Amino acid sequence: MSATPERHHYPHVHPLPTRWQDNDGLRAVRVAGSSVEYQLALFKVGEAQPCAAGRMVQVFVERATGQPASLPTALQGALVALQG
Repeated sequence: MSATPERHHYPHVHPLPTRWQDNDGLRAVRVAGSSVEYQLALFKVGEAQPCAAGRMVQVFVERATGQPASLPTALQGALVALQG
């Protein structure tokens, strides 16, 4: 099984800094049978608004067939913990 990013969109909000905060955000918005949708936010040190924010959909597929593959139970549990 492999993970293949299917689509992505990363709007540029502010100039990107060289130092990041410790609380940059990643969460799983949607965990489905064979895919996960993530949200990401990067924050400049001392700033409340993100410098960059985006979403990504990751689809898990069987390498041999190219067909969607079910997420392993342990991975699915870990991703559910990332949901906000």
